[in-house]
Amino acid sequence: MYKRRARILFLATDPADGACARRAAQTLGAKWLEPVGDAHDTPIDLIISLDADAACGPLPQGVPHKHWPIGEPRAEDIRRRVAGLVGGMRLLAAVDDSGPPA
Repeated sequence: MYKRRARILFLATDPADGACARRAAQTLGAKWLEPVGDAHDTPIDLIISLDADAACGPLPQGVPHKHWPIGEPRAEDIRRRVAGLVGGMRLLAAVDDSGPPA
């Protein structure tokens, strides 16, 4: 089902939140996710904003956007949401018995 890892751009006004999301993607979803630094680095598949101010900025056209209103404790909530994203990808891949991308 998946031919490559999903390229995800995490947007946050607090740099610590963005770094936390990228670390979580790298540790919890290394086989599934590729966090990218900005929209100019590489083509991206999904934008996830972690706070309302980040969601209000200009976003690249044609790229799906999700907003995760992060609760306290922030790092724990970010990790939980990334784990849920990875779990959903695993579930979809299990439908056709394909596993993570090569």
